[in-house]
Amino acid sequence: MTSRTSRIISTIVKVGISVVALVLVLQWVDPAYLVRMIRTIKIPFFLAAVFAALMVHLFDSWRLSVIFTDSGRMTWFAFVANLKAAFFYNFSIGSTGQDAARIYFFGKQLKSISAAAGGLALDRIAGLVTQVIFAGVSLLVIWTQRFGSGSFHIVLAVSLIVFAAVLGGAGVVFFHSARILQWVQRKIATVAKDAGDLTEIFGSFRKNPWRFARVLGISALLHTAAIIVIMSITWALGGTLSFFEAAIIALAVSLASVLPVSLSGWGAVEWIYSFSFQFLDIGKAVGLSVSLVLRLVWAVPAIIGWILFLQSGMSIGSVLHAFRLRKAGNEPAPVAVQSPGTQSRP
Repeated sequence: MTSRTSRIISTIVKVGISVVALVLVLQWVDPAYLVRMIRTIKIPFFLAAVFAALMVHLFDSWRLSVIFTDSGRMTWFAFVANLKAAFFYNFSIGSTGQDAARIYFFGKQLKSISAAAGGLALDRIAGLVTQVIFAGVSLLVIWTQRFGSGSFHIVLAVSLIVFAAVLGGAGVVFFHSARILQWVQRKIATVAKDAGDLTEIFGSFRKNPWRFARVLGISALLHTAAIIVIMSITWALGGTLSFFEAAIIALAVSLASVLPVSLSGWGAVEWIYSFSFQFLDIGKAVGLSVSLVLRLVWAVPAIIGWILFLQSGMSIGSVLHAFRLRKAGNEPAPVAVQSPGTQSRP
C-alpha cells in the first residue's frame, strides 16, 4: 500500500467517524431549537470571543518567540505563521494539519526543520503542562464547592502527590538525565518523525531556567484567553459557565482535537461539549450550540491566515509536498519551495 493510498484511507476513516459522531449527537437535540438558539446569539459576547481567540494566537506566537530566540523579536513572524497554520487545521483535509504547516513555516525561517520541530514540540509540552495545572486547580475548587470543605484536604493531598510526582519526573528529565531525555526523544520520534532535536532545545533551557518559567507564564496567559473564548460563547448563547468549569472542558477538548481519530476533532469535540454541559445542568443543546459557534470563532483567525497565505504567493501543494518529503526522509532545502520575494515571510 502506497503512502498516498494510506493517506486517502486515513482521511476517509476520519471523515466517517466524524460524520457518525455528529449524527449521533444531533439526534439528542431538536435542530429547530438549536437554530433558534444560535440565531439569538448576543453579538458583543461573540465579538469578545473572536478577540480572545486572536489573543490566543498572539500569546502562542510570543511563547514560540521566547522558545526560539529568548526574546520577542520573532513574535510578529510567529503570529503570521500561526494564522496561516490555523487555516491548515480548520480547512485542509488530509494528514497535514496545523503543526505540520508550522514546522514548514518556521523551518524556512530558521533554516532548519529539525530545530523548528524541536521548538514546536516544547511549545506543545509547555501548553499541556499549563492546561493540566489549570484543570487540576479547577477540579480541586469544583470538588470543594460540590462536596464541601470536608473533602478538601483529601483531594488536596492527592493533587499534591500527583503534582509532585509529575514535577519531580520532569525535573529529572529536564535537568539531570540526558539518557532519559534521549529515550523520550526516540519515543516521540517513533510517533512523529519530526520531533526535532529535543536534546539541544532542552539543553538551552537548562542553562537558563527562568526562560522556561517565562514560557510557562506566557502559557498561563494563553490558556486564560482560551478559557475566556469558551465562557464568552456560553454567555452569548444564554448559558452560564465558570472559569474553573471551562478550564476542565478546555483540557478535554484539546486532547480530543489532537487525537488522530476524527477530522479536526469534529464529532469528538461536540460530544465533549454536549455531555459536559449536560453534567453541569446547563443542557446538551447549549453545549452543542457552543461547540458549533466556537467553530465559527476559530474560523476567523483561519480565514485571516488564508488571506495572508494567498498574499505570500505560496500554494497549499508546495507546503504539503515539502512536508511529505521531510517525512519520507528527504528534507528539502528551506528555500526549495519558496516563491520569489517570499523568503522573509512564513
